[in-house]
Amino acid sequence: MNKNDRYLIFGAGLLAIYWFATKSRALAGLVFSPGSIQNIYLTGGQPVAELTVMAQNTNSAGLEMNSFAGSVFSGNTYVGNVYNFIPIVIPANSMVPIPVKIQFQISGLVNEIINAYTNGNYRRDISIQGSANVNGFQLPIKADFPIGS
Repeated sequence: MNKNDRYLIFGAGLLAIYWFATKSRALAGLVFSPGSIQNIYLTGGQPVAELTVMAQNTNSAGLEMNSFAGSVFSGNTYVGNVYNFIPIVIPANSMVPIPVKIQFQISGLVNEIINAYTNGNYRRDISIQGSANVNGFQLPIKADFPIGS
């Protein structure tokens, strides 16, 4: 390998590092927060909720979210899956609602109803934990919100 080849490889390496650092910095500016419940229904005897998760892009570049998937917990109890596999563009310096569906697991819901009734405490801390595929990178997601009183 001659001297020019080494310079070429070194330059390509620096360019790759710069590209990755730029993409990582852009993803760090994406913030998720709870939105609102749009609809609740049964499908195949299983409860499903349609809701929004708000995505705030604080960057000067637009992002594309290709998918969003994860688990939903009430306290420490697993209660269902959350997902959206429809690509969504998140423009620069903006906030957009991302429609997601939660497919609830009956056993987790029943356990939480029993716990609420037994303890007399109907307030629940709901947590969505998963990942989003944004611009080809997997971004961990955690959004918490209380429900009930």
